[in-house]
Amino acid sequence: MREVKSTGASNPCGCYDMLGNVRELVQGEFRPECGFGRVGGLVVRGGDYLRDPSEVFSYTRKEVMPYIDAKGDEAAGAKKQPFRDEVTGFRLVFGSTIGSERLSDRVLQEQWQAYRQGRVSHCPGELVTDSLTTKLEAEKDDLRKQLSALKADFDKLNASDKVAAGEKDELLKAMGNRMAEMTERMQQMENRVRKSQVVQAQASLQMIYSASADMLQNLSQLRYEKDRRKGLALSGASRDMLEAVDSGILILQENVDVFWKRYAMGCEALKEVDAAIVGEQEADRLRDIKNKAAADQTGSSQIQEKVFGIAMKHYRKYVQTGRLAQPECRAWYSELDHL
Repeated sequence: MREVKSTGASNPCGCYDMLGNVRELVQGEFRPECGFGRVGGLVVRGGDYLRDPSEVFSYTRKEVMPYIDAKGDEAAGAKKQPFRDEVTGFRLVFGSTIGSERLSDRVLQEQWQAYRQGRVSHCPGELVTDSLTTKLEAEKDDLRKQLSALKADFDKLNASDKVAAGEKDELLKAMGNRMAEMTERMQQMENRVRKSQVVQAQASLQMIYSASADMLQNLSQLRYEKDRRKGLALSGASRDMLEAVDSGILILQENVDVFWKRYAMGCEALKEVDAAIVGEQEADRLRDIKNKAAADQTGSSQIQEKVFGIAMKHYRKYVQTGRLAQPECRAWYSELDHL
């Protein structure tokens, strides 16, 4: 490794050697949008000195667990030890809160409370990255503002009598060409936003459906294991056998929270999509499920249709109420449990 600051160049924030030294632990959990990754995983970024240069970028992103099993002891409940290796580190950055001198602490507190009350109440945190749709919408808004300003300048110039006729015509022509170019870009941006929203809707629908289907399977297995536990207890099974079953039941119960968080994340992502596009993609997916059901003799497709219906029913409740808290979780899995 090089000595820190040896390159002599810093990023716009004044930080040196951001890439390729050691990968750096950052604030926030590892929560990819499509449900991969382990609960509690942390994020490291930037690559390290053992990586190929092609992997050393600011967006290089890996997952690490803060605690791992002690070496040589992989048994359930084994003692954990902090994770560490030679290519993982962290960076200390000092910052400060900047506020207007005209805003008192009381006003800031009131505004913060109002902000919190207006937020959606839910179990999982925010998605780790802004959606592509959000970024495209921001670009589109900026382009719209530029176009509006250009049109205003065009109208002002057209009405002006202080510019020579030949020069005025030349300027108006150039501005007209620029407006036509920006209008075309605006249309292209609209198309990109729509395509992005379609992709986000498809991914989000798959996420809330798969979480619901996994929850149904988990609840079915949980019911089976509880019944099995009762049977073993009545038959006088050994303590070790009962404890093994209890351990499995505990894992299944913990899975309820995992699948709920995945479902809630899918709902949050889907809510960003235009309602008309959500309706189109929901209809397409339901049509595919029904087509499979018509050709399926096992009945599994009929179950898929019911699971998808429950997933969308509770998503629509979320859209209406803005809530994804424990009562909503219980209503969701209770309805799945009755299938």
